[in-house]
Amino acid sequence: MLLAGIYFSRLSMFWTVPEFCWWLVTKGLVDVIPEEVARRALRLPEEKHQSVMRESEIVPAVSATSILQKQATQPAEAMKPVLTLSIDPESPESFLLRPKRRRWVNDQYTRWVKNTALRRLPAASR
Repeated sequence: MLLAGIYFSRLSMFWTVPEFCWWLVTKGLVDVIPEEVARRALRLPEEKHQSVMRESEIVPAVSATSILQKQATQPAEAMKPVLTLSIDPESPESFLLRPKRRRWVNDQYTRWVKNTALRRLPAASR
């Protein structure tokens, strides 16, 4: 009988069968995984073996370990390339039916206004 979890003492936690298979795949030990464990990790139905079978009832199927090996080699090939994104200089607000107004900020003007207000000078004497 296969245990539902495998105890890993260093992290003091239980590993599920799929986690354990994933760990074996990442370490390159796919060949070590037994057929029954691979079937449980992939959630494939159990094979029902009867003591007596007709030849017409035999259906060829792909083994679970070969599926795991195929999936272990595919990620590098199937990985999509990273897309480079370009930033649109126009803000999305400008394309609305009624565009939102953006606040205009001019640091030089703001400094001048603050200085004239502090010195209580008229705005015309610049």
